[in-house]
Amino acid sequence: TVTGVQTCALPILRAELLPDDRERVRAALGDDAAAGRLVPFVISTEARAADGHVIRADGWRLEQYQRNPVVLWSHDRSAPRLGDSVVEVRDGVLRAVFSPLPREVSELAYSLGEVAATRGHAASVGFGIVEATPASAEVRAEIPWALDITAAELDEWSLVNIGADPLALTARADGVRLRKDVERLLDDPTTPLA
Repeated sequence: TVTGVQTCALPILRAELLPDDRERVRAALGDDAAAGRLVPFVISTEARAADGHVIRADGWRLEQYQRNPVVLWSHDRSAPRLGDSVVEVRDGVLRAVFSPLPREVSELAYSLGEVAATRGHAASVGFGIVEATPASAEVRAEIPWALDITAAELDEWSLVNIGADPLALTARADGVRLRKDVERLLDDPTTPLA
């Protein structure tokens, strides 16, 4: 099993609305988006993901995404978007504030926004690699294609059932269980979360 989980506790516990989030959404997406439900996510951490890659937080390039800040379902670029978001690197993670489309526009988007807000949800990033180096020999012994990505361009991010980055989540309603999961993961990164 590949290890390499880094700075796990803070990213998950910071998947919450911050005081300036609603104003950031208003400035980037407009009054209607800021007036509706906003769902905070950590969409990328420096944890080694299931595909073997690590994306360094300070290497995210967000300009392209900010021109078309869509949130998709499971990276399906042919389906209508679920909503929009604002993204930023903060506290060593890539975080997003998701503004789902209203119910009258898309029942699916609205429902998924409600699920994410009340029960938690996984996120996954779609990106292009700009700069990378092979992962350590120890990691590549188990995952030969693993990379340490030092620069990546965010294309989109998606709500997914199961993401590659086990820490890319919105906060779950049961914060006590969440803290226990984080503590177990920090103690032994190979232990599956319950």
